[in-house]
Amino acid sequence: MINMYQASQKYQYIEDIYKVLSKKYNSSLDIWAGFLEFLFTIRSLKKDKSAPAHVVVSKLENVSEPKQVLQRALQSLPKDQHVALITKFGILEFKHGQPENGRTMFEGIVSSYPKRMDIWAVYMDMEVKYGGSENKAQARHLFERCLANEHIMKKPKKMKLVFQKYMEYEMQAGNKKNVEKLRERVEKYLEKAFIPNKEAVSSDENSD
Repeated sequence: MINMYQASQKYQYIEDIYKVLSKKYNSSLDIWAGFLEFLFTIRSLKKDKSAPAHVVVSKLENVSEPKQVLQRALQSLPKDQHVALITKFGILEFKHGQPENGRTMFEGIVSSYPKRMDIWAVYMDMEVKYGGSENKAQARHLFERCLANEHIMKKPKKMKLVFQKYMEYEMQAGNKKNVEKLRERVEKYLEKAFIPNKEAVSSDENSD
């Protein structure tokens, strides 16, 4: 039904449906995530006067603020689903043209869960795709933070992922010098990560 109303631009009915669903299924992550996505879409359409649906959407008054709905959702959802919903909220902020707000949401998560590589990975992807092409320093700073993260540095697979995303970013930016520097850093990291183990094995063999 929601899809049908969206297709026919009858947005005035959709929030009421989500309000009913979120009360009936208040522990459903999908319902709350869908509700938030709808509210972000409406907010963007209201701002975009060139959008075909602007005339219809502009008539909607008293539409819930996404942050208010987020707070209600966090009060209803089990704690083990909070990170997933906050991550979704951060993604929506980035996608709907509010990268600073998106960064604030992700910073809150990674400060509490610095070991969560899945969150760092999404954060990096959002920064690269929606952070703004004019703000390259912000993306590079995030990559460098990940490479310097003690929890990530201890895991070669995690470091590989960061280096891979970093190199892809620099290649897209057309910065060959930075790509070469990154390759050198990868080699140095691999030497530090694996050569000591070889030396340890060699010393053990000699002691035998």
